[in-house]
Amino acid sequence: MLWVALPAVGVLLAVGTAGAKGLPVESVSVATVQPHAGQPVFVVIRFAPGFKLGDEDAWAAHEIAAFPKARTDREGWPLDRTDAGLPIALHRVSDTVFRGSFAVADPGDYVIVSWSSFYSYEDRGRGIVVTREFPTPLRLHIADAPTAVTGSGATSTLAIGLITAFAVVTLAVVGMWSVRRRASHLRPEQPAVRPVKDRLLVGDAPRRP
Repeated sequence: MLWVALPAVGVLLAVGTAGAKGLPVESVSVATVQPHAGQPVFVVIRFAPGFKLGDEDAWAAHEIAAFPKARTDREGWPLDRTDAGLPIALHRVSDTVFRGSFAVADPGDYVIVSWSSFYSYEDRGRGIVVTREFPTPLRLHIADAPTAVTGSGATSTLAIGLITAFAVVTLAVVGMWSVRRRASHLRPEQPAVRPVKDRLLVGDAPRRP
């Protein structure tokens, strides 16, 4: 039993320390439309049909990683092969499709690397024939975190709105008063009506029979 267990332990150690070498990776993509610092960036990785390893295995935590652009070469590969970058843990979504996420504190340019692709790149550099096509490093830009409206900012916005509303109402009242005043000046003046009093004509006294 000891001789049977030792090879399995060796495989797990190799996967855990150096990533999953030679997995049939077909593509790596980013599902987040506008990545921002401090927020999750979702990554989708697809494997060739027939890939049976589950996300409970050690490879799922070491197959892909994110690197700042400064720690990669012109093609996007890690400058230091011992640099693990920021590992992205994967979870199965469906057959051959896995998904993971990562977040960074600083905005800037980043690169997502598949270690299987990196090992294939190294093998080709040594003259080893590699028949499978692996995805190249995926570059993406992560923007600064969106500015949130603070309590003081919200209060200021409310105050500006109230002042604007008060000014509109004041102008409306002044406008109505001005219209009424003009209308009163345009009306024709009516002559003053004097009260009619009983008048007694001189010499109009009652006559004697």
